[in-house]
Amino acid sequence: MSKRLLIILLLLTTVCYGQQKKKKSTTKKKTSHPITFEFYYGNTVFNKNFYNQLNTFNSFNPHRPLQQVGIGMRDYHTSFTPRIRANCEYGLSFYIPNKVTFNDTLVATLSGFCWNMGFGKAILKNAKIFRLNVYAGFNTGRTRITGDDNLRLKNPYFAPKVTLVPKLTIKRICVSLMLNYAYDLSNQ
Repeated sequence: MSKRLLIILLLLTTVCYGQQKKKKSTTKKKTSHPITFEFYYGNTVFNKNFYNQLNTFNSFNPHRPLQQVGIGMRDYHTSFTPRIRANCEYGLSFYIPNKVTFNDTLVATLSGFCWNMGFGKAILKNAKIFRLNVYAGFNTGRTRITGDDNLRLKNPYFAPKVTLVPKLTIKRICVSLMLNYAYDLSNQ
């Protein structure tokens, strides 16, 4: 009985599948700025300087922690509804391990990772060479301080963010600058 039922269901599925027709579209999708895959390097700037060892707006050194290296994807056009479309950005970056010193005696390594996601719109999108995008989203990740056996700290964080991305495109080469402002909600 079960074999007969299985054969009948397979035949009905084949007949239902055979009734569908494909519509050929005559319009081509037009994308002026397709998906871009990015490799990036940058520095994180903080409000507080953490024993004068991190970058702040008043004191910046490109060799201080937290330097980050990552990969990302940007400008993927996502349709939420037929009228609402947005650009997306996704990224994963790792903090380059750097030495920090506490109270002039404890030497530790500061490292971690950051995953970010955002949705936005292009402000200047009709220009062929220059483009300006604005994104709103979040950063989440973890910073880690490791030293000797007694020094092991982890700080998971979640931070809403606003990102401004000016982009210069010449043929297949694109140069962009990513300016992030994030506010850590988990460290209140």
